Amino acid sequence: MEILLGLEHVGRVSEMDPLAHFRKLSSRSEADASALVRLEAALEETTLASALTTWLTRTPIMGSFYGSDDDAEMVETYVNDHLAAYTSIGDAASARMEAQGVDNMDAVKARFDAASQGARDFLKPEGEVNRARAGLLFIESYRELPLLAWPRVLIDAVVELEESMVLFRTHHARMVERIIGRRVGTGGSSGVDYLDATTKYRIFGDLWGVRTILLKPELRPALKNGEIYGFAGEGN
Repeated sequence: MEILLGLEHVGRVSEMDPLAHFRKLSSRSEADASALVRLEAALEETTLASALTTWLTRTPIMGSFYGSDDDAEMVETYVNDHLAAYTSIGDAASARMEAQGVDNMDAVKARFDAASQGARDFLKPEGEVNRARAGLLFIESYRELPLLAWPRVLIDAVVELEESMVLFRTHHARMVERIIGRRVGTGGSSGVDYLDATTKYRIFGDLWGVRTILLKPELRPALKNGEIYGFAGEGN
């Protein structure tokens, strides 16, 4: 499941390499060798995370289609407008709190500045727009548009899938702790400590992270070319 969904090795708990463990077991029996073959074959498949990123990259943003002549400019303008609105929320909140006499305003402003920087890093890593994340933001922001309704349902289904996996890992860890306490795990891991660490895995981190930077409808950039997002045949 982890391989097919797209959990990267760098995202795993450092002390564990499950595939290496299966390689060691492969000489034990034909069944173990067959399991290793299936796992290594899965490594060559397109992951759900990769396919999702490719799909999100092609999202029409403000009516601009991926690969069109002015697409880069249109998407950058959208992202910059969104970031400016997001920053304005922090600035307004900071000014309001300062007027109310809130203590330690330096720390408060630093938190709002960090939030704004986090939004910029998310949408423009290394200063360049990430179109897949921009597409994700657009779908989440304008989800009421007919053409974006089913993409939003798909995105939420993937989030629900990962939420279910996190809950499974949490319940599994508590079950193990209840039965064997904090003994060393059967695979040589730290046992429950290892299982607890896996609850932090996020394969679809962007789908979770985008929710931090969403804006209220009245603050989001004005929709352009909205007619392409209507129902088929609408207006005929």
